[in-house]
Amino acid sequence: MVAGMKNEKTAHLADRVMLLVGMKAMVIVNLATDKELANGTRGTIDDIVLDPREILGDVEEDSSYHLKYPPALVLFKPNAEVKHHFRGLKDSILLITPSDRSFSMKDENGKSFTIHRRQMAMTPAYAFTNFKSQGQTLIAIFVDLAPPPKGGLSAFSAYVALSRSQEQLRIEDARLEALAKQTALVGVAPMQLVENGR
Repeated sequence: MVAGMKNEKTAHLADRVMLLVGMKAMVIVNLATDKELANGTRGTIDDIVLDPREILGDVEEDSSYHLKYPPALVLFKPNAEVKHHFRGLKDSILLITPSDRSFSMKDENGKSFTIHRRQMAMTPAYAFTNFKSQGQTLIAIFVDLAPPPKGGLSAFSAYVALSRSQEQLRIEDARLEALAKQTALVGVAPMQLVENGR
């Protein structure tokens, strides 16, 4: 029952997190905002350091391992420039450790109890919602404008999603520049006619 709960009800830590070296990932809670590790920070996993207690079992059919403990460290390279550097690590690499969170639940009799979860506050970042995309600039995007499973699709949310692409921003800048030139020409022409009429 706890494993199937949504992240919003589990202090934003998932029951399972898929991690892979080279994977595009996103931080999903504010870990260290002064080090640019905030909710929504995207980047690439550079390396994974396992918990020293971990004993790797047999590899699964999909070439993955199911770990008993969260990794001790994930070396993470954010897409944005990193101002802080750690001695002994490659430039622009930040360290992420597991997060500890607690959340309350009620059993079938209505009695409250607390669950403690230790997990990496990360998620794969190959796709995300328009809410998570706000304020980000991406090289290229694919936007799914189908009605979402819950709620609706507003013009604002569609605009947020469609305006994240650098390519779309370049196209929009060119369109606005062309309009500005047209507006300037329209604005100059009547004045020239008046001056010529003197």
